[in-house]
Amino acid sequence: MSKDFILDISDLIKLLLIKKKINMAQRKAVQIMFLGDGEVGKTSIITQYKEGTFSDDHLSTLGLDYITKKYVRDNVEYNIKVWDTAG
Repeated sequence: MSKDFILDISDLIKLLLIKKKINMAQRKAVQIMFLGDGEVGKTSIITQYKEGTFSDDHLSTLGLDYITKKYVRDNVEYNIKVWDTAG
């Protein structure tokens, strides 16, 4: 993986909204699920998106967990639910 690779989940959400051609006037809920091996940083990425902070002190996710966050685009409010899975 390149050193220049930076994941910004807000950009990911914008790309998903554009790629799926979501009708902005009708669509108000978006769900994203992170899948992957254990201890690779899924929860850290999600926490950084939600709280804007990063911590390497973390307990493993058991089963499923999720966070919610409101996202506004073109004066439409979306409820984003990001699912975190155990690896």
